Amino acid sequence: MNLPFVIWILQSFIVQVPRSLEEAARVDGAGPFQVFFKVVLPLIKPGLAAAAIFTFRIAWNEYLLASALSDRDTRTVPILIVNNMSEFNVEWGVIMATGMLLAIPPIIFTLFASRQIITGMTAGAVKG
Repeated sequence: MNLPFVIWILQSFIVQVPRSLEEAARVDGAGPFQVFFKVVLPLIKPGLAAAAIFTFRIAWNEYLLASALSDRDTRTVPILIVNNMSEFNVEWGVIMATGMLLAIPPIIFTLFASRQIITGMTAGAVKG
């Protein structure tokens, strides 16, 4: 479900890679895979990090697909939060505790991935 979003984000980063860098790598004897892995991939690292952050956050908080595919033994955290609410009782303590547990992994992942974004933005391939 996140694939169209990732393609849309990465397309703009891949288009910005200058063709002259790819051509220079081919002149130096690099094959297609070497051009991709040694030239293009390092330049689109910030785009990969941004796509990873957004995709992880969307997938982590997925409710509709998880509620359709889960059963009694396998539930995700968003479904557990909703199951703590009933018509007569709302268990606020359990909801707030599971909400904090739900929020911690995306925050940690965003902190680690944002370093890649900053590193990629500050390191340029073309000086001039």
